[in-house]
Amino acid sequence: MRKTLWLFLLPTLFGWADAYTSLRQLFDFDAYEQRIHHLTNFSHVRVFSIGKSHGGRNLWMIEIKPSRPNRSVILLVGSAHPIEWHAQEIPMRLAEYFAAHPEKLSMTCYVLPIFNPDGFAYMRVIPVFYASNRKNRYFPPEERRPSVYTAGVDLNRNFSYQWQKVSDDPTHPYYSGQSPMSEPETKALEKFVSSTPLSLAISFHSPGNTVQYPWGYTKTPQTNTRLVQLAHWMAKTIGKGYRAVQDSANYLKPGCEIDWFYGEKGILAVRIEVSKKLIDTSLEDYPAIQNMVEQLVIQSVLP
Repeated sequence: MRKTLWLFLLPTLFGWADAYTSLRQLFDFDAYEQRIHHLTNFSHVRVFSIGKSHGGRNLWMIEIKPSRPNRSVILLVGSAHPIEWHAQEIPMRLAEYFAAHPEKLSMTCYVLPIFNPDGFAYMRVIPVFYASNRKNRYFPPEERRPSVYTAGVDLNRNFSYQWQKVSDDPTHPYYSGQSPMSEPETKALEKFVSSTPLSLAISFHSPGNTVQYPWGYTKTPQTNTRLVQLAHWMAKTIGKGYRAVQDSANYLKPGCEIDWFYGEKGILAVRIEVSKKLIDTSLEDYPAIQNMVEQLVIQSVLP
């Protein structure tokens, strides 16, 4: 009996066991790469890298061409904050769905499922699973120094529109970098967007049950009624208690992605904060979000 008890306790005592093991398994970047490249089996799908991450991983972009094209082009971007798992899984599933049903598309669809591959991969070994994990970083799995695994840039504060230096401390949870667009990930997205005409950009994060529209850097109300109406339409179509709010409603977010898309690039942009849970392995909200996106990209509904 004692021997059995020790066999049970040893993994915990020596750090071999982890209460979050099942959640860590969700963050398998290699598996996501396989899913992404599997989509190239469809003749109307192109997969290409828009650049490399801080740690040298590819930023994979998926292009899905419609059967009946028009001039509209949509971009879906997975979370810059890797712990927000379903904010990366949802755009991945949407890409898989639309790749299988191009006959229903009426606009070209681009999907960047994982904007922060280094942080995503690091979730498998981060010492404290639910620690703030917004950063782009690449450290070996054996790294266990808290001051190191909290270092890195919050990519969603690194965009050039209304960028602000939050701190000189790279371990600050909202560290925005030493300068705007300083990171390879934001530079890669900027290069892609500058060469690709876009009608609408949707960024996914979690949690929140909201559809957020610019501005994030200021409390000054948004005056573009078309953009505000679009956000309200999206929230209403999703249902499930989702509501449309200006991004700065809870706190200011200088240098965020939707402000950059809209304020600097002139592209309509919203952020969907998925679910009331940080990690919802059941993806309870996915069917409702898919239904809404279908109406945008299949029926080309733009209120």
